[in-house]
Amino acid sequence: MPPVSKIGAIPFRKFGDDVLHLPVRQWIGTLTRALLALEGYEVDDRGVRFADPVFKSGSTYRRVEEDEDTDLDPALEETFGRMVEGLEPREQRVLLKVVEAALA
Repeated sequence: MPPVSKIGAIPFRKFGDDVLHLPVRQWIGTLTRALLALEGYEVDDRGVRFADPVFKSGSTYRRVEEDEDTDLDPALEETFGRMVEGLEPREQRVLLKVVEAALA
């Protein structure tokens, strides 16, 4: 079952119909994918349909095996790059500080 099927009701209760707009749903899906990638998961299947007040389909994930290639998924790298480009310059500086602190 796609992870977004378990979280769709949460933003819907808090923000109502505003979360039904396509860019908002895409943003939630992108964040879900990025968080799961950080936890060692990758997309297994796309476009899995289900019933939910916000989402109608989503991706399923599987844990990446330790011996599998550890290079960044090009789609994930592109997605993250687009997310960073969408930030205000001040927000980008904050993100840079957070990343630098995490790598130190």
